[in-house]
Amino acid sequence: MQGHTHAVWSAVFHPNGQTLATGSGDKTVKFWDISTGKCWRTLQGNQFEAVVSVTFSPNGETLAAAGEASVISLWDVTTGNCIQTFGEYTRRIWSVTFSPQGNILASVGRDQTIRLWQVSTGKCLKTLQGCGILRQENARKYYPVTQT
Repeated sequence: MQGHTHAVWSAVFHPNGQTLATGSGDKTVKFWDISTGKCWRTLQGNQFEAVVSVTFSPNGETLAAAGEASVISLWDVTTGNCIQTFGEYTRRIWSVTFSPQGNILASVGRDQTIRLWQVSTGKCLKTLQGCGILRQENARKYYPVTQT
């Protein structure tokens, strides 16, 4: 699987198990056929900077992508068209995931918030703050460096 020109930050299987989506620092999302290893679609848009997180909706019809651009983009998997963009972040979005029903999307931002979004409207339903995001200065406390 060759095709991205920068590091791949995220990879996720489509619910059918035959397609893999990857998000990259090259500002693209690529869809790959697992059996052949060939890229069959590249998503690119004005809203993309580095793509840090990608996820498929449970029915596999929609892909959510987020990252450096501080917005979430929803894409129609069949057509490759951007359905909508939304977001209230001022910094990078680390991760996005759909609820099991596919009607709500959760996102985690570098601003130390988790936000729940109504997929159909892009409206923020709830913001959870103070989620105990690990700060860099505390990293050694939780992940000590050991020498061999």
